[in-house]
Amino acid sequence: MSLKVRRLLAALIDFYILCFASTMLVAVVTLGSLDATLLSISVYLISFFLFAIFKDSVFINQSIGKKILHLKVYSEESDGQVKRMKISTQVKRGITLILVPLELLLTLINDKRLGDMLAKTEVIMC
Repeated sequence: MSLKVRRLLAALIDFYILCFASTMLVAVVTLGSLDATLLSISVYLISFFLFAIFKDSVFINQSIGKKILHLKVYSEESDGQVKRMKISTQVKRGITLILVPLELLLTLINDKRLGDMLAKTEVIMC
């Protein structure tokens, strides 16, 4: 399976996990009421965005989707060693997720998201 296909499948797995986790957090915060109130919408969007930024912290530089599909984020700052990415690197990678169409297009064209270019990271097969 190619890197592009693996990245896409990993992103889909992570997306569904993020949706589920954010929904569960809203249910807890709103005491089980999933009505579309300003509070529930705010909690959902903020938690989804934060979970998305830090999803690669679940395992060392891997999200659950990446772990399942044997992918890992390699950071140039790690000097070839297996080290957790710095929080600043994770934020740089994740902040561009608000530009999903552009991110998807760049990934399909050259295997690198805008976030990877900005944070100087690369997703590799392991």
